[in-house]
Amino acid sequence: MLYALAEAGQSATEILDIVKNVHDFYDDSWRSLLWAVGIVFLVSAAIVGVLMPWWLEYSRRKTFEIDRDAMLKRIQEMRLEIQGEVEAELEIFDDNLQQALERMSESEKAAKKDLQQSQVAMCARQARALADAGDHVTDIKWHIISVDLGLEADMGPEWWHHELKAILEWLQNPHNCGAIKGDENAIKVLERVVTTLEGTEPGKKCKISLDKIKEFLPSC
Repeated sequence: MLYALAEAGQSATEILDIVKNVHDFYDDSWRSLLWAVGIVFLVSAAIVGVLMPWWLEYSRRKTFEIDRDAMLKRIQEMRLEIQGEVEAELEIFDDNLQQALERMSESEKAAKKDLQQSQVAMCARQARALADAGDHVTDIKWHIISVDLGLEADMGPEWWHHELKAILEWLQNPHNCGAIKGDENAIKVLERVVTTLEGTEPGKKCKISLDKIKEFLPSC
């Protein structure tokens, strides 16, 4: 380059000035580059210094949220599992309780029926004892009490046959009707017995007695 300048007729002083100017240009450019790099580095460091705490806090919060959501999901799953187990146990308990209540109800009904039938049998025995003693005024009242209770006690056809037969025999005696004549309660019980038994299994087997009792009632 210097040789070319010399060939062009440039003096040594001019050549030195040109060299100095070129040197100064590159030197200034290098300094400017260093300043630019330094400024960029400082700005980057400042930005990193500002963003790093935020990023760390964001990462920590995000990790916490992920862990929290996972934990809540597991808790929900456990709650549903426990709820399902509890509901299943409660359903079994309800079924067992219902069965126990049904058995108790059946036992209670059976006990009530046994008590009613015992009362009915006692009244019938009392009526027969009075009839055997010749007290035909009182024995019919016990027979009427007996058949009245018998409607609730679900007595069998055989029992109804004996009781209705005894009442019919009593009604067929012309000396006995006066004992219940005007006794509305006794007559209503007999009417209810006749009406209730008609069409039932005991009523079908005792139809003759029921029809004859129905015939006698208007005269009592």
